[in-house]
Amino acid sequence: MKKLLSIFTISLLSICVYAQDIIVTIKAQKIDAKILEVSTSEIRYKELDNLDGPTFILRVDEINSIIYANGKVVLYNQPKSDEELALERARLSAASKRQTEDEQNDLERLERVRQEEEAARLRAQAASNKEKETTAIAKANAIGSLFGNENYRGSGNPVGHGSRGGNSWSLSGRGIKGTLPQPSNNFNQEGKVVVQVRVNAAGDVIAASIVDGTTVTDKKTRQMALDAAKKAKFTEGNDEQIGTITYIFKFN
Repeated sequence: MKKLLSIFTISLLSICVYAQDIIVTIKAQKIDAKILEVSTSEIRYKELDNLDGPTFILRVDEINSIIYANGKVVLYNQPKSDEELALERARLSAASKRQTEDEQNDLERLERVRQEEEAARLRAQAASNKEKETTAIAKANAIGSLFGNENYRGSGNPVGHGSRGGNSWSLSGRGIKGTLPQPSNNFNQEGKVVVQVRVNAAGDVIAASIVDGTTVTDKKTRQMALDAAKKAKFTEGNDEQIGTITYIFKFN
């Protein structure tokens, strides 16, 4: 009878030991427990020697492993194998590469936008300059007509003109250096002589001729106007230009 009782006691103890759950923490602490609930972030359990006591909670990141009463073992926070580490490095590298490519694409998009805005600005500036040039040419043509040269055409630079003693000059974008040369006072006719002058970049008159609008017919008087116009000195420009000098002759 005593032998049978001993065998029963040993079997009961074996069942009790086998029925317990064992929690091993990452600090190598072993907890004999009865696990009540497991989630992705924590587990709830009671201590095996105090099942009527309080319920304890452990975060999953504090657990190394759980050995259940049925023999099942669940591992947590285990050191990664070389293969796992290699895979994780490859994943991180790929993610970093994608991020770098995205950043590069963003920079390229910003640069395209900047270039488009700059091109639009240049187009607007060119249109504005063209409008100013058209306006300047129209003014130059008006000045040319005003001074009796119907064939005068401005170059698009700001209009330059002036007068002295009734005589006048018109050359787009140029000024007179010094004073406008005057013919001699030995006039024997009254009228107007319009001299078309070709002026080089340095401002020198390199050609002169009588043009429409001239009313004086006397050759000597016309020659005096030509000689005076050839002595005119204008301010510098970018290239050759054509303008006019108009002389008004009166009897002394």
